[in-house]
Amino acid sequence: MGASEPRWPAYVREEIENWIVACWDGQEPGPTEPSQCGSLEGRFSALDWYANESPPKRYINHEAARKVQAVFERMSQLTRQVIRYEYTCRSQYDVWDSGLEIGPDGQERRVWHRTANIKRDVARRTLGISRVEYDRHVQVFRDAVGRAFA
Repeated sequence: MGASEPRWPAYVREEIENWIVACWDGQEPGPTEPSQCGSLEGRFSALDWYANESPPKRYINHEAARKVQAVFERMSQLTRQVIRYEYTCRSQYDVWDSGLEIGPDGQERRVWHRTANIKRDVARRTLGISRVEYDRHVQVFRDAVGRAFA
């Protein structure tokens, strides 16, 4: 961060993360089909072997999420596209590699490791913007969210 850029407290990131979760979950009182944020990660159903007898309750502050959504809607079209890449579509661009490890039973098993995320490279090429411009759009959004909650 440059010297002239404000550094927002951790709650700014937390409010953005809350907004992302609200986008994935659908609109209140939901769950319904998401109609905001443009997330491709929403509606994920865990496989049975990940099933939990009492899965943790997801707490979403819908009022705060609506405030961030209002900030998002005031942004320029290009900034909204950058924010979709940065926050709501991030796992779509994960790069995975397979390897072997020894499991708890002592047997060798194949595992997958995330080695990189190319979302920013894909976004910059798709949108035709520089790294500096991409970072500026992300910072504009973070600054606006910070001001909305200040």
